[in-house]
Amino acid sequence: MDTYTAELPDNFIHQVLSLLSTKHAVRAGILSKEWGHLWSSVPVLDFDEDEDGQPSADNRKLKRKMFINFMRRCLKRRGKDESNIEKFRLHMRYFGGATIVSKWLSLAVERNVKELQISFIRGRESGVRSYRPFFLPQAILNNAKSLTTLKLQSVTVKDSIDPINLPSLKILSLKQVQFRSTLSFMHLISGCPSLEHFLLTSCTGLSDLKILSLSLKSLEVVDCDVRGIQVEAENLESFKFHGNVFSRLQFEFSPAREFDFA
Repeated sequence: MDTYTAELPDNFIHQVLSLLSTKHAVRAGILSKEWGHLWSSVPVLDFDEDEDGQPSADNRKLKRKMFINFMRRCLKRRGKDESNIEKFRLHMRYFGGATIVSKWLSLAVERNVKELQISFIRGRESGVRSYRPFFLPQAILNNAKSLTTLKLQSVTVKDSIDPINLPSLKILSLKQVQFRSTLSFMHLISGCPSLEHFLLTSCTGLSDLKILSLSLKSLEVVDCDVRGIQVEAENLESFKFHGNVFSRLQFEFSPAREFDFA
């Protein structure tokens, strides 16, 4: 393999490795000495616990341990490289122990990450009493100034008096996200002055949903348990609502517009 890759420029190799998951990028580095020193500076990091298929009940704990150890080794190696991270994706089961996840998120923010995707798989595990929430670190909301896309699944956003500052965020997707209060939701939205596309799916902890945004262009609310929705977004072009419409559910738009509801 080295015979055919020795003269390839580093930026080309980076592009190739960026198309692979981090696990396969590391494997490619093992096969080729020319590629081996480059995977740790690839601008895309992609970790998926179920990349090789869902494990059986018998070897699930072993597979998770191997996955966490792999993440730790990659974190140690990637932490020595100061190049930027364009995209960071993490898909895994979470039963507590937020340290390794928080370290990765902090590193991604320090490396000016633009696209961040965090997805936790919910479900009971043998020997685990209940689902444990992962609280989104406040440092992500305070300091991710380069972030343009944020996609979260099965995380918890807690109340905080600290300011939220996501000035470059344009795309926000929240699925099965738990808010400790409606105030924490409004606090999040107010810290995203450039937000254009917003998707809420099966989120909890909200009552009356109030969205104020001068930049918002599209809004979709799917299966969220809310009593009322108030939207003040003068540039809104698309609004979709999916779910049960109760008699107390009211929609208010400013300026007044007509939208279709499913």
